[in-house]
Amino acid sequence: MHQPRITIVTPSFNRGWSIRSCIESLRSQTFVDYEHIIVDGGSTDDTLKILHEVSEADSRIKYITEPDNGMYDAVNKGMRLASSEIVAYLNTDDFYLPHTLEQVLRAFAENPDVSMLYGHWMSWHSEINFLEILPVLNYSAADLALFAVLPQPSVFFKRKVFESIGGFDLSYKLLADNDFFSKAAVNGFKFKRIDEYLAVQTVHSGNLLAGNADALLQAKYEGDCYRQARIKELSNGGCKFAGMTKAHIHKFILPISWRLYFLYRWLLRDDADSAEFRSKFFQMECVQVSSYSLFRYVFCLSKRCRYVFCTVGVIKFANMLGFMPPNCNLASLLIRSD
Repeated sequence: MHQPRITIVTPSFNRGWSIRSCIESLRSQTFVDYEHIIVDGGSTDDTLKILHEVSEADSRIKYITEPDNGMYDAVNKGMRLASSEIVAYLNTDDFYLPHTLEQVLRAFAENPDVSMLYGHWMSWHSEINFLEILPVLNYSAADLALFAVLPQPSVFFKRKVFESIGGFDLSYKLLADNDFFSKAAVNGFKFKRIDEYLAVQTVHSGNLLAGNADALLQAKYEGDCYRQARIKELSNGGCKFAGMTKAHIHKFILPISWRLYFLYRWLLRDDADSAEFRSKFFQMECVQVSSYSLFRYVFCLSKRCRYVFCTVGVIKFANMLGFMPPNCNLASLLIRSD
């Protein structure tokens, strides 16, 4: 039986309006030897009709539909069904760029000791015609264990990581992915950032966190919980960072930016909107890199070409998938630098 090189899992529930576009972003890949497992939670809209149609037309697409305990339960089910060594999950309203799988598999082949890969990403705010370019820093293991928030759509990992950790923790409703990545870092799995844009997240009013104050507060609470859990594990000698003593850990995980982060959290501890502000501050270094990228792409000739072609390519590709209105134009797209 043929074993595909990579498996992508997509959790779904009543996402008929976006599921086809997500599927098409995979069918548009330059690398074709993949498996796409869609785990549906018992949709009542036209999702199942679409899934039946596309799975009949393309044997790489498989789906199951049954009640679940939320998004991360669906992801766990899909990961257990995966037949590939390399896996990832992609939500129905997100999409990969056309060369993503090819670039990821090449990077894994060139770095056989790496267990998890991540790259840059973008956020497409479809309702206001805003494309946010989001480069990601090259984080240390200590950063990943306690502070860094990886962009989930652009993270890929070997199945052994999932099996070792035991899947995504269902006690987290919003940040089980961040908890999973931090566990992987503490357990000594090697991460690598690749300098490519891999995925686009679509931001809209139906997102779990978009404009939802309760969800933002829940995300803040879950973030505090999993970071405290990692601190406890590190304090109890559970750290597997190669060659790192406790003194080294304290030295590397408390840079000035994170001390400022804790200060901001203390100052805003009673502010009902602090979760949203915290999220913006938490991306401080990423925003700085975005500003740097604006300078680098616009004022350096070779980089400028790369930026323009990348942006135009994303617009055309998202238009093709149906993720953005057809009248969108380049002048309406901005790079966030504030």
